[in-house]
Amino acid sequence: MKILERVRDFLRTLSESVEKGEVGRSLVRLLADSALGPSDVDLRVKLDEVLRAEPGFLSVDSLFPEDGVVIYAVTTGADDLGALLFMQRSYAIGGDGTVSLSGPAVEVRPVTRFEPVKAEPTVAAAAGHVSDSESTPAVEETTLADKKARIRALIASGRLCHFVESDIEVLAGMSEERLAALEALPVPVPPKPKTPEEFLEEAPDVIKQIVADHRAAQEKRREELLTSVRALNQNVYSEQDLQSMETSALEKVVRLAASIKPTVDQSGRALPRAASGSDNEVPDAPRLVDVSRAKK
Repeated sequence: MKILERVRDFLRTLSESVEKGEVGRSLVRLLADSALGPSDVDLRVKLDEVLRAEPGFLSVDSLFPEDGVVIYAVTTGADDLGALLFMQRSYAIGGDGTVSLSGPAVEVRPVTRFEPVKAEPTVAAAAGHVSDSESTPAVEETTLADKKARIRALIASGRLCHFVESDIEVLAGMSEERLAALEALPVPVPPKPKTPEEFLEEAPDVIKQIVADHRAAQEKRREELLTSVRALNQNVYSEQDLQSMETSALEKVVRLAASIKPTVDQSGRALPRAASGSDNEVPDAPRLVDVSRAKK
């Protein structure tokens, strides 16, 4: 049916070219296009132009000219940060070479199948327990697991920075050529962290003012702590030691000095008199008679 449609389109286009007198190179091109159809590159370019109107369109992935089907990749989020999906759409090529889409877009998932060039019989197959055809799924499963491991390594290295672990199942459908091309990309180098001075150089003026006020408050507090430590009676720190100490260490020294009560040396202090009543009481006068008798 498609062959008849192509022949019909060719005859109609040829008739129009003859009427216009446009015969020559255009006739050769029409003969080639009608017999072989447009090249894969030309068809991809035309489909890419048409599919750009599709929401989230990324690129054309696969073509099936025999069935008139194109598979293309889309993303569900802005700036290519959403999930990666593959869509299937039918297309048709007009007699003038234009490409048009038909039918609704259908979400599909890639299914990769690798057939061994020369199947080696397994131990079980050699023993007659299982056939070579039954061992093929194990080969496919091993190959798919290896492919997922390579994709996981690409995500970890940053070469697929927009994808996460949950996207590996979808990414496993990419061709071996595309996977190899991604592995050949250089590993992105993370940017060097900025120093505080570099950050402040690009920071807004309000941030610069906040930082300047904070630094001034810290310097003022440090000078207060240094003055307090220098004033201690038992200061054992030299000026060099004080300047090399962190502000937090100076805070601890000041708090420790404030918690210690000074001891007073009372070795030269007289003992208190024995209590003898009131301090205002006048003692009795000595008895002189008893004193004169004691002398005799």
